[in-house]
Amino acid sequence: MKKKPKRETVFGLDKMATVKCFKNMNSDLSAIFEDIIMELEKEKELNIVNRLEEETEDGNPFLSVTAVRVGTPGYTYGETRELSVTITGTPNDYIVEVHAGCWGFDYSGAEGLKTSGPDFGLPSSAYLHDLLRRIDELVRKHSEKDLGFDNVETITE
Repeated sequence: MKKKPKRETVFGLDKMATVKCFKNMNSDLSAIFEDIIMELEKEKELNIVNRLEEETEDGNPFLSVTAVRVGTPGYTYGETRELSVTITGTPNDYIVEVHAGCWGFDYSGAEGLKTSGPDFGLPSSAYLHDLLRRIDELVRKHSEKDLGFDNVETITE
């Protein structure tokens, strides 16, 4: 059963995080990472500001990308502020960690106002849900084994 994203608010800025643990998939982590970057580049309201491709101390890949919202923020409750995706581990035992930051309240005075659609910016929870679904598709595409209950665990914070 999936857990609801827990929101942590600091100075009116919410953060949502999801970690997906994949086992026994024999996945091409670099190909998954490149396709995730392509997914982020498709979103016209996001701009990639940092891309990191390094190794951990034990020689495993550490791949990370951060994108921020471009243009003037609308400060609408739940609107995406920034997004980061990190992949680390081995092809048979790795995690994909996704953090989405969003505005925690509406500055216009309408407490709890939740809007979505092209006129109101990029809603963080909806985009995060779609991105996580797309990451599952990319893992399937770049793995030797199919994705199933026995080889993936999702942790939402």
